[in-house]
Amino acid sequence: MYPTHRVISWLQTPTLATKTSTVTSILFLTTILAIGMASLYSFRTELMNVIIAEQNTFVDIVADSVDQRLRGRQRALQLSAKEITESDIATSDAAQHYLDTNTGLFATMDRSTFLFSAEGILLAERPFKPNRRGDDASWRSYIRDTIRTRQPVISEPFLTNVGDGNMVLVLTMPVFAKDGRMIAIISGSIGLTNPRMLGNLSKTVIGQTGYLYMVAADGKLIMHPDRQRLSQLAFAPQVNPLFDRALKGFEGTEETVDSTGREAFVSYKRVPSSNWIVGSVYPKDEGLLPVRELIWRFVEFLLVACVIVVAAIWVLTRYTMRPLVQLTQHLTSYTATEERIAALSGDSGSGEVHALRSAFNRLTARLHAREDTLVETMQKYQLITDNSTDLITKHSPDGTITYASPVSAGILGVEPGELIGHSLCEFVHPEDFDIVRTAVKEAIQANALPTIIYRARHADQHYVWFETTLRLMTGATG
Repeated sequence: MYPTHRVISWLQTPTLATKTSTVTSILFLTTILAIGMASLYSFRTELMNVIIAEQNTFVDIVADSVDQRLRGRQRALQLSAKEITESDIATSDAAQHYLDTNTGLFATMDRSTFLFSAEGILLAERPFKPNRRGDDASWRSYIRDTIRTRQPVISEPFLTNVGDGNMVLVLTMPVFAKDGRMIAIISGSIGLTNPRMLGNLSKTVIGQTGYLYMVAADGKLIMHPDRQRLSQLAFAPQVNPLFDRALKGFEGTEETVDSTGREAFVSYKRVPSSNWIVGSVYPKDEGLLPVRELIWRFVEFLLVACVIVVAAIWVLTRYTMRPLVQLTQHLTSYTATEERIAALSGDSGSGEVHALRSAFNRLTARLHAREDTLVETMQKYQLITDNSTDLITKHSPDGTITYASPVSAGILGVEPGELIGHSLCEFVHPEDFDIVRTAVKEAIQANALPTIIYRARHADQHYVWFETTLRLMTGATG
């Protein structure tokens, strides 16, 4: 229990050294904490800026890569369209022969290549499929748009009808005769899940669980790690404001949530040739993982620094204030005794502490001198009172005797010690009470020196006549 009492006492009545150490430690820790928090906030902000810049650069590269792949296939169609002559499309067999011998185009278009008439009638396809020649494909939007605009068209991606879950894209290129007439349409289909197109992009992992996805202009997924979501809307309208803005033309990186509701850095970039949108999702908790690690390291550092610095502050404070503590202990040791206060020995300390020690020693020397003078004076008065033939007494304001000279034994037959504590009225003759009371009142109120004659009872019960002069004694405060 003793250590507990010491701790409680220390908490209730802390010393100056303890207060100084505590305040200094709190100020230090508060400063370090403020600086650390500001640094962490600055680091977090800079890291977020770096992440956003890197995400923007990354989706720019991906969108440019997809755009280059599409344009490369369009150029292959364009080169083929320039070399096709009217004789190559004069019959279906001639058209089939052209496609079968154009191995470069077929290798570029990894699924199929087609030749249509200027009206959208299928002339030939590679690989060959029976009973399809002569089919009217003008109802298909990409054929219809090519006929109407006489421009190359990239179709909207769609799921294949063979049940393999692949997204397919069709590119068309009009074929013109030398006189400028459109005489045919050459086209090719591409499997977007092919590794040479978008297949590898769907396997891209950003951080630990981040991913890439791509949507068409209508918001439907054409590339996603989860192939079951292909051809579905990435987000329902008004569910994800950032995605809605991307459909309207926004490009860049902002904080939002992914399809699972997880906070993430999401970036969007359009593919110029197709108007598709590349999306990049980088989970926020993964991106800011270095900040969390830094926070833990900072906390560990702060705890270690707290222990070291607080201990150093306490040791240094107590070392610096040791002379003051010694002075306090020196003075405290005399509060419960009547010993003379000794001067402080040694010459430790500097500055204010040294000045305080010197002033204390000078004050002690003066106090000793006054004390010696007072003792000498008291001894003189004691000598006078002890050897006086007159009875000298001292009374409190209510008349109680507080001092009596030794001659009381000879005059009243009572030792001085036996008189102390008794009232003067106990010894005054009843007939002289009024004389004594009046004199006491006059001495107190008028500060006079009345002299009275009255009778006091001897120890043998007879009365002795006294002539007494009363004088009011006041202290330093009056």
